Amino acid sequence: MRLDAAQLTVLLDFARAEGRPEHVSRVERLPRRRSERLTLLTHLAASVFEGGERLTEATLGERLEPLVMDVALVRRAMIDDGVLDRNSRSQEYWLRDEPAEIAVSD
Repeated sequence: MRLDAAQLTVLLDFARAEGRPEHVSRVERLPRRRSERLTLLTHLAASVFEGGERLTEATLGERLEPLVMDVALVRRAMIDDGVLDRNSRSQEYWLRDEPAEIAVSD
């Protein structure tokens, strides 16, 4: 996933290590603005999924854990904001065919 300057700024703003702005840490919170949240969630999803891969909830959690402080919050936000789909019976997660629209009104 190629990021433009504005998207990179969003990612860095939400992954700064406390008191050490030169170090990137795990994401501690999600942006309130939907466009910024979608940028962050889309990047995180692209970081943990490969090609048409389907992941169990446990595997998705294992892959997100080094990147985010609250795995459940981020996983739910990815579903709610249309970045991921899931099968509730088998607890499988996958990237949506049509990614969420980032350029939306907030």
